[in-house]
Amino acid sequence: MTDIQALFERIAPLYDRLNDQLSFGLHHVWKQMAVDWLQLPAGATALDLCCGTGDLTCMLARRVGGGVRLCCGTAGDRPPTQ
Repeated sequence: MTDIQALFERIAPLYDRLNDQLSFGLHHVWKQMAVDWLQLPAGATALDLCCGTGDLTCMLARRVGGGVRLCCGTAGDRPPTQ
């Protein structure tokens, strides 16, 4: 495990709660605005780069339902083992 992966593994469980506290909950509004602005059509592909805990990716998936491919990647991701 790299240093970056180890750091992410340590902060990931607290990330969303800390985001709530630091932004006074406004990050939920900002993320919802981003989802609204994107207006993804059915069949679109979206990449949430450095997605952290994936909450924005999940919001996009709920908004568009089926037919959209969403990819989420972050520095803490490990490549699949073979």
